[in-house]
Amino acid sequence: MSAPRSEGAIIPLIGAVLMGRNDEWSAQTRSMQVEAMTKLLATGEAERAQITTAFG
Repeated sequence: MSAPRSEGAIIPLIGAVLMGRNDEWSAQTRSMQVEAMTKLLATGEAERAQITTAFG
């Protein structure tokens, strides 16, 4: 049988779990932003190359 937990012990535990989830979410969001920006920059360079060859 486990020992009863006090409210004082549970609150820091829940806070630590929530902070860990926030860190995971932040890393995932940051990663998605970098991937999207990379695709956007690659698309922009391809379009510039087409414009340059068409008018150059």
